[in-house]
Amino acid sequence: MFSFAKTGQQLSEQEQRQIALDLLLEAWHSAMDKGVDPEVLSKTAIFAGLSDMVGAYGERAVAEMTEDLPSRIRAGDFTVRR
Repeated sequence: MFSFAKTGQQLSEQEQRQIALDLLLEAWHSAMDKGVDPEVLSKTAIFAGLSDMVGAYGERAVAEMTEDLPSRIRAGDFTVRR
């Protein structure tokens, strides 16, 4: 397990994103090791993220925040391997 605590300091948004990504990837790999299909993981992660955002910001705000996702996906914004 990772240790990320910064004594007496607030984490920057970039540091928080890196920690979150590291922890999510660790959980992702653990689930795959237990036999969970990557497609199931992907759909579940999208659902979890969106439902958390809807709870925090409301349906209308999240719909507005995500309405440019199709064009961003087509443009390759989420493509890691080309």
